[in-house]
Amino acid sequence: MDMFLWTTFSALWVTAGIAGVIRLSRRRSLVSVLRVGLPVFTTATMLLVVGASPAGSSLPRILHHAGFTLLGVFLLTSEVLRARLRHLRRNLPFNEEAADLCQCFRTASVLCAPPAAIIILLSGWRLMHDFGWSLRAPWLWWVFVLFSVMMWHGAFYWTADAKRLAAEPQKGLPRGLNLIMTAHGLLFLLIFAIAFNRAGRPWSHPCPRAIAALERGLSFLPGSWRAVGAAVGVWLVIGVVTGVAFRFSRPGK
Repeated sequence: MDMFLWTTFSALWVTAGIAGVIRLSRRRSLVSVLRVGLPVFTTATMLLVVGASPAGSSLPRILHHAGFTLLGVFLLTSEVLRARLRHLRRNLPFNEEAADLCQCFRTASVLCAPPAAIIILLSGWRLMHDFGWSLRAPWLWWVFVLFSVMMWHGAFYWTADAKRLAAEPQKGLPRGLNLIMTAHGLLFLLIFAIAFNRAGRPWSHPCPRAIAALERGLSFLPGSWRAVGAAVGVWLVIGVVTGVAFRFSRPGK
């Protein structure tokens, strides 16, 4: 019965989301609607999953894996698109195909990456709660911190660079930015490797006492939600630091 109710609700929820997109897209472009609508819809959906799915449900883990798959496909696709764009620029003068690739790259950046990151983040917090994980575990500390850096870098720097590329396709991306985007994708592989082999190597932890103190300070939260609260705090700190760095590194953007 519970499975039937969840399936019915999921179908109605997705249908409502699609209907909302169709309605709004009559007033503005579809990409503009999805750019805002997809992250909002994804966040609302994941909050429902995190808050309402029963204890021991496999749904958060399934969604977590789906989010990683989507992000991996996006990063691979972006690498292929940028490689193709560099090839065109080396062999031909700027043309319409290059402009289309720039626009395609920006569209993929604003439509695929944000929902994938939201799915991974929120389902990851739910898995921390379900399994009693804490950032005091060295492997989880590095996975979470590296992913948070990757996520905030994407929100600030990658998004801005993709927007600039679409607005000025004839200029292309500087070599340094291309290398940084490639490093962004390699960081994803490092995160995956650490998570996959978490029990196979002793990882060092830079601040286990600070995390323990933070969790003690969240004693008003029930049980393993204290570890999740500490993770939220670390995520916000990384976001503030990245945002400040972005603001001062690109004051005119």
